[in-house]
Amino acid sequence: MLFIENSDGDDSLDMQEKGLLIIHLASSDQADKRENVFIEIRPEKGAPLSIEFTVPSELQERCHTIG
Repeated sequence: MLFIENSDGDDSLDMQEKGLLIIHLASSDQADKRENVFIEIRPEKGAPLSIEFTVPSELQERCHTIG
């Protein structure tokens, strides 16, 4: 799911807008502690956005905030 704060309704993410991306994993796709996770978002136009992180060993139940 993608949420945009302060959206003006157009198709681009402007300076005053903030995008929040929530990725829900199926129970069969759960990331284990210390596992590397790579996410790539490919828009129709423009460059892809890559996000890579390691799941912390002391992960809170059911959610993780990156950045």
